[in-house]
Amino acid sequence: MKGFQIFPFGENPGCITDGWLVDSEEPKTNLKMTTLEAVGVTHDAEFGSEVLEIKASEFFRGSIVFPDTPEKFIGTPFPYLMVHLRNLKKFTAIEVDIEDTEEEVRKFRASNSQSLCRLIENVCCIPMTLTEDWNVVVLDLRSLCARVFGTEYKHCVRVRIFANCRLGKVFFAENAQKEP
Repeated sequence: MKGFQIFPFGENPGCITDGWLVDSEEPKTNLKMTTLEAVGVTHDAEFGSEVLEIKASEFFRGSIVFPDTPEKFIGTPFPYLMVHLRNLKKFTAIEVDIEDTEEEVRKFRASNSQSLCRLIENVCCIPMTLTEDWNVVVLDLRSLCARVFGTEYKHCVRVRIFANCRLGKVFFAENAQKEP
């Protein structure tokens, strides 16, 4: 079982948001400053630990991004992105930038705000169905890349989680599984 966890990230369990950046209509703010109304660390009894809650009036108005600067990239070749996400009964989305073997950066956006697949240039939007409470969203980036763009997945560049959810864990894995 091989995996690479990006949330919570790092060796410091006291700061679950290391490496992430808030991206909103407000000036960019490092997540270590969780005083923003839209982003906060809270204890979730059902999940059993601290989680990150992201809220906004409309989901596309706020998000968190990993890594925290455009100069960095994730670079993991693991094709399965697993997101432990709590449905807050509002629209939310997960966006993943990948690089394929043709050296093209392409984007997959899964959202519960839409019911149809769309492809506009290098951006593929797919519907995401969430149940009440906690969900494990699994994106098979290798399969999506082959089916949508006709190319091979090389590595992940960036992950963005949009507002109106609670985030428990985000990781990449070699195989579809529950934990890294």
